[in-house]
Amino acid sequence: MVKIRNIQSSGLFLGSIIIATIVLSTVVFGVSQLGIIAQNDTVVSDNEDSEGVFKEEILRKIDCLIEKVENSSDDCWWEPICQRKAEIINKSIVLKELINLDYLEKAYNKLLHEIKPKLTGLKTDEEEHAWGNEVFNSSWVICDELKEEFRGDCNELLTYIKIIITFKILI
Repeated sequence: MVKIRNIQSSGLFLGSIIIATIVLSTVVFGVSQLGIIAQNDTVVSDNEDSEGVFKEEILRKIDCLIEKVENSSDDCWWEPICQRKAEIINKSIVLKELINLDYLEKAYNKLLHEIKPKLTGLKTDEEEHAWGNEVFNSSWVICDELKEEFRGDCNELLTYIKIIITFKILI
């Protein structure tokens, strides 16, 4: 089944970063598997389960984030290390539940406001636009390299969640 909806006629603006991400994601996951492509301000889906594919990938990436937190060196975290790691892991588990329950806006906000700032010290969205006062009190992660990895992981997750939210609005 092919579903096509023109973005302009729906009264929505889809930023170039999302369109680029949708196209990039089709390359990463394989067009035949994902089936979401963007052409001339039009989002096309030739796969009814495109959302499911994205959700599976998001859940897999959250599991990778949890594993990265668990396996990261204690030297890269501020004290109390065990409590901070446990809190990030617990918030990530809740994030997975929100995705599974289709509470995508809540999942996006949890990642943006509760997880990313603690891991990176930044209050920025997936496109690095600042929100709030732009800087969290201090990152729980000390090592700059690990902070940067977490920033990339969080931005990728935020982007994928935003794609599903946008895709649901368009269809």
